[in-house]
Amino acid sequence: RSCNEKGECAGGFPSLVAFEGQARLTTIGEMGVAGMASSYSVSASPGEAPPVRLSGVSVNLLRVLGVQPVLGRDFTDEDAKERRLVALLSHESWLRRFGGSPDVITTSIGSAARPVSIIGVLPPGFIPPTVSFVDPSWDGLILDSDPGGWAAIGKDGMVASPIARLRRETTVAEARAEVQTLVQTLAPQLKDRRGRMPLIRVDTVHAALFSRFSANAWLILAAAVVLLLLACANLANLLLARGRSREYDAAIHASLGAGRSRLIGDALLESVLVCTAGAAVALIVVSLTAKALGTVLPPLLARYSSGPTDSRVLAITILAALACAMAAGFLPAWRASRIDVLSVLQSASASRQRSRLRGGRGLIVVESALAVLLVLSGFLLFRSFANFSSQDLGFDPEGLYTVVPAATGAKPLSDAALTAYEQTLISLEQIPGVRSVGGADTTVMSGAAPMRGISKDGSIRGGRYQISANYFETLGTPFISGRDFTDAEVRARAHVAI
Repeated sequence: RSCNEKGECAGGFPSLVAFEGQARLTTIGEMGVAGMASSYSVSASPGEAPPVRLSGVSVNLLRVLGVQPVLGRDFTDEDAKERRLVALLSHESWLRRFGGSPDVITTSIGSAARPVSIIGVLPPGFIPPTVSFVDPSWDGLILDSDPGGWAAIGKDGMVASPIARLRRETTVAEARAEVQTLVQTLAPQLKDRRGRMPLIRVDTVHAALFSRFSANAWLILAAAVVLLLLACANLANLLLARGRSREYDAAIHASLGAGRSRLIGDALLESVLVCTAGAAVALIVVSLTAKALGTVLPPLLARYSSGPTDSRVLAITILAALACAMAAGFLPAWRASRIDVLSVLQSASASRQRSRLRGGRGLIVVESALAVLLVLSGFLLFRSFANFSSQDLGFDPEGLYTVVPAATGAKPLSDAALTAYEQTLISLEQIPGVRSVGGADTTVMSGAAPMRGISKDGSIRGGRYQISANYFETLGTPFISGRDFTDAEVRARAHVAI
């Protein structure tokens, strides 16, 4: 991935590194690329069915990932050479959009001018990758229409972040070291006009997908651990009090020959039974609320989340219940094994009730400390969420909707394509309740990076997004200075920028 000094990674990647890496690197084998996603209509009549969103990929991507279609075939070099428009559907889209019919591999989507043939179905759970991030709602992959795929871009351009498979017996650390050596070798060609070098990172696919969620995951895990410790302290207090009331029974067992290990085992068994029953109730509650909990997760995490019937979830639950039982039952079990049999049997019930519960004060202190920690953490989390919710996004998200039109069958910048998009904007404006409509080549907050520079010679740094008139008015973005584009400027493709 290509990242900046802050660790922020973009979809653009210097193609020179990809080209030279394919030829020089000994730790990395074949490279594949996933590009931008496009929409293709399913039916001839617009509005009958939502379009299918397919991510453009290189011909070898599935081979690099080690994935085989469950129905039909993979992309071939002949497909790329002949510039065929062929696609693979995700398993979920196949079931949802085409009813799981095996005849789908004889189906075509898209426009009559540029039909796309479906040649296969991807395995269940496989999420189609794209240039900038992964969205489970995308419907599959389409072969890059360039005759040479991503390699046709040339060494001076930018490609999507490549996905590579390491050679056998090669570690990620070795690949990182070799890539950094290559980057240093190519430094004179990679430096920009200000002499700055791009930062190239080698990450596992798992890290690339989930690293941005790691801080949130650790925060949730820490809160769960503190809450579990608080519950253990509560349970230990209850078991300690219960053990104090049952000292007479323990003394009788000890007088009849029960050893210390037997007394400890009896006390721990009660703790294990209580924690196991609590874990069972928790699993039942989670199974009833799993669907609702999945709706608040990011789509990527929701896709990979496991239900309560998953064997790994059950194993972790059992281990947590046993750990809780040991933590909560250790002190009561230890006290039960150290009772003075003679004094307990000789003492009266009243004196036992008045005796001090040794160890209880310490548990109360621990319990109080954990409770304070949990309350303070919850307060800080709530304040962070409130600050995040009140941040100025630069636009007004209330009542703002994104419409992704199906492919027009024409080239993106052709007159036919621009006319089709203009007609789409006019149609949307006529819908009752719609106040304003604007168009852009990239949806708001999609994370996609612009693939065009501001100037061809590189004198002006940055990326260029293309928008229509009324775009900022639709977003509710105010102007600090200047004005919006006019319809005349849009139609004339005037060289104006904001």
